[in-house]
Amino acid sequence: MKKDQKKHLLALGSYGSSFFSSYAKDLKLDSFTVINDIDPNEDEVPYKYIFFPEKKLFSNITARKKMPERLKEILTTLDGDIFCIAALGFGSGNGLYEAIGQFVKTLENPEKIKFISLRPPEKEGRYPVEVAERVVLGLTDLNQRSISLEDLKIGYGLCTSEEYFLLGDHWVLKQIG
Repeated sequence: MKKDQKKHLLALGSYGSSFFSSYAKDLKLDSFTVINDIDPNEDEVPYKYIFFPEKKLFSNITARKKMPERLKEILTTLDGDIFCIAALGFGSGNGLYEAIGQFVKTLENPEKIKFISLRPPEKEGRYPVEVAERVVLGLTDLNQRSISLEDLKIGYGLCTSEEYFLLGDHWVLKQIG
């Protein structure tokens, strides 16, 4: 990536919204877009918000690979790198991440979108782990970095959910650079 190239964050679902609220003011990025069913109401950093009601549209987006036109417009018109972040395994992040990935496969310049995801640890249960793995494997031909929160805790001993996600946040920050 060129030094003067623009960088954008696309924060998906509950995790993406939380990550944005926690770190946006410290990130040196050109724009932020949050897609979730709850607006993070961040006052310190300008951002675009796309309301996406979880119960109705997340299942639809997964089943039919549909996305709001506004999101398609953002993906096709932003110049520079777009970091698309989500936590996978439980719902909102899965549907959006997968649908955006399927849409990006149709673009002429898919490499500008960098997919970054966290997968749940085994203690969350087999179902979310399998769902997250399926989503990541379905997008292996894209520019993607994904890690299991289980792998991040190596050397730290047992972790609480909050500690897992804090380790995950630090990993995501490194990926964005």
